[in-house]
Amino acid sequence: MIGADHRPATPSPTALSTLPPPPAAFTGREVEVTELSRALSADSDEVAESVVVSAVAGLGGVGKTALALHVAHAARGQGRFPGGALFLDLRGYDEVPVTADQAVLSLLRALGVGDRELPPTADEQYARSPATWTAFLGCTAK
Repeated sequence: MIGADHRPATPSPTALSTLPPPPAAFTGREVEVTELSRALSADSDEVAESVVVSAVAGLGGVGKTALALHVAHAARGQGRFPGGALFLDLRGYDEVPVTADQAVLSLLRALGVGDRELPPTADEQYARSPATWTAFLGCTAK
């Protein structure tokens, strides 16, 4: 065909996910799974944009990460977080936990901010963050 576009088809974009795989074996914790799942679906019928923040607390080694990953993967399987999901291990019980500066840097890189685009100081990286999060979440800043 004359004038036809003969460029090869490009793959469809996929949602960003930095979630590690779900736990291989996860049992129990039905009450906690139900509470977290309810918190995630609490805003599903609301028109207003909102962000749900939940915290899972406990001693090291009791399964907080496994619980969070189990619920996160189940939520993704139910269509929640269609734009993607970010995971950040803060290593809270390690001898040297992740600092706030390291966490922001890691998240910015996960969102595709390259070294050349990365602001040189932590303060400038924090300032960059709201616009980056807004673009990732697909919403407008208010």
